Amino acid sequence: MNDARTLSVFGQVSRAFKAPTLEQLFDPRPYPDFRGGTFTISNPRLVPQRATSIEAGMSGSGPARWSLVAYRARVDDEIDFDVRTFSYANIGESRHTGLEVQGETTWGRFSPSVSYVLSRVTEAGSDRQLKNVPRHRLSFAAGVELPWRLHAYARFEHSAGAFLDDDNAIRTSTPSSSSSVETSAVNRLSSASTSRWEACPPPPCSSWPIS
Repeated sequence: MNDARTLSVFGQVSRAFKAPTLEQLFDPRPYPDFRGGTFTISNPRLVPQRATSIEAGMSGSGPARWSLVAYRARVDDEIDFDVRTFSYANIGESRHTGLEVQGETTWGRFSPSVSYVLSRVTEAGSDRQLKNVPRHRLSFAAGVELPWRLHAYARFEHSAGAFLDDDNAIRTSTPSSSSSVETSAVNRLSSASTSRWEACPPPPCSSWPIS
């Protein structure tokens, strides 16, 4: 454990763009429309989405390492799946506002960590959360150094506050949780072998990326 205490304050403004994937543009796979025909979900008219973001926060170290970050981003021409047309589309302008908190420490061979993300993602001029984006995500993780150069790692993640539609009329029936356990052994030549087990509820079993 390192008792040296440090404190940093930071901020940044950035711009970025993300081009649509080839699958979103040209996926030719047909899906049945249950009326004797088929349709595709790709859209060759998609344009890149562009974002302007600002974030500020602070981090510190000592007996524990921690960080606190607040951010806000405006995304123009955001690419999303439009349930009205059952295809990918540029949905217009969206707002991303959030807070991220992380902390970790080390007690001998044991290294626990915790993180929490609060995310509000809405279309411009609306207060409704965009579909499939959880409002809350909480995770716990821990690693331990074992004899014979073995390392074990476990992680649990829980998310809540997501909706299946942009009107926020259909809330996901239950919060989503997932867990994983990983062990690895490192030899003297720095090569590694890894085994991994994961457990989650019935599909979809997904993580919580900020769109």
